[in-house]
Amino acid sequence: MSEDLAERMYRAQHDVAKFYQFRSRDAKLSFGVTPTQCYALFELAESRRLAMTELAHAVGLEASSMTRAVDDLVARRLVRRVEDPADRRRCLIEMTRTGHAMHKRIFRSCIQQEHDILSRVKPSSREDVVSAMEMLAECLQAQMSLCQCGVTESCEDTTSHLTVTCPHV
Repeated sequence: MSEDLAERMYRAQHDVAKFYQFRSRDAKLSFGVTPTQCYALFELAESRRLAMTELAHAVGLEASSMTRAVDDLVARRLVRRVEDPADRRRCLIEMTRTGHAMHKRIFRSCIQQEHDILSRVKPSSREDVVSAMEMLAECLQAQMSLCQCGVTESCEDTTSHLTVTCPHV
């Protein structure tokens, strides 16, 4: 692989990340939630209930940082702590009705933004753009897993095969 290709990838990723960072900031201004709280709501919407450590892992934070974010969400009545029926020593985090409503509002806003972005892409290329983004997301997920466990993972699609290796191993 050429350095030029890696540099182009870096620059494109940098621009995309910057856009989504600003979108996260705008979500805080528009909806009154931090990016971390927003990620927590999205994870809880997908999983229904999670233990604090599971939620922290899903969001990519240390448990103590996640606890602070959840404390604020609890205070705002967007989530609640409930006893784990399988282990009374543990509590689970679940969204409230208000939290579900907030998640739906944020989700609709995000989908509208993605629609607006895709409308700028040539119609015949839209599927390719989304497929490339999905593949990149899989590779990034594999990269994160590698850094935690040291196992080489592969990301594949119909046109190419990528092997992602962890730089920390």
